[in-house]
Amino acid sequence: MRGKLIPAIVLCILQLGDLLSTRLALAHGAVEANIFVRPIGLWAAKLLCIAIVGVLAWRTRKPSRIWAVCAFYVIVVGWNLSLLLR
Repeated sequence: MRGKLIPAIVLCILQLGDLLSTRLALAHGAVEANIFVRPIGLWAAKLLCIAIVGVLAWRTRKPSRIWAVCAFYVIVVGWNLSLLLR
């Protein structure tokens, strides 16, 4: 777990950033593009995602995999923030 602690913390922060930036973007007129979020709602989808990603991060033996997921979330949060700047 020692090698996974920092990337796991970064991943948690990015997931929170995803939730907050998505809510902000939606409040400013953006439309949810994720087809899995629309039917179940934002909060339920984000909580489910956090749980799944958390379990996978906990079970992986390679911290590089957690960093790869972090990179994906950097792109997602960046996209959400770019929608706010339009």
